Amino acid sequence: MSVTNWRKPAGVAVFIVLVALLVIGALNITAREKPVIATVNLDRIAQAHPAFTEAVSAYQEEIEQLQQEMEEKMEDLSEEEALKLRAELETKLQQRAKELQQEAFDSIQKDIQRIAGKKGYDYIVVEKMLLTGGPAPDATDEFLQEIEAQKGQK
Repeated sequence: MSVTNWRKPAGVAVFIVLVALLVIGALNITAREKPVIATVNLDRIAQAHPAFTEAVSAYQEEIEQLQQEMEEKMEDLSEEEALKLRAELETKLQQRAKELQQEAFDSIQKDIQRIAGKKGYDYIVVEKMLLTGGPAPDATDEFLQEIEAQKGQK
């Protein structure tokens, strides 16, 4: 046989192997279980989560401190200086609120991921963000129970 005659059977063999691998891969994909998806009401979870309540408390304390600081400094300032100080303190409070909110959200997200793994959920969707698809079970109460149990352990 010449070299060109060997190429045809080798090419066919490679083609058959590739098709076989693709078919096996497709069977594995279809045989795999569908992902488990649940929805949660993120507002309810955030309200119940310790990180959120701690962030709100910390923010309220900072507001009180800054108000006291502002009142003390305002006595000796002109109206223009007082307005400038008020604007600086409001900017500082807004920045701090963003930081506290992000810290709380990060903690909530970690707990949601941990609980989802424990409960066997592959995907958690915020209920207000589900635009299409079949109804997914609402797992909010399961998450709230886990968060309450976690609070009790601390």
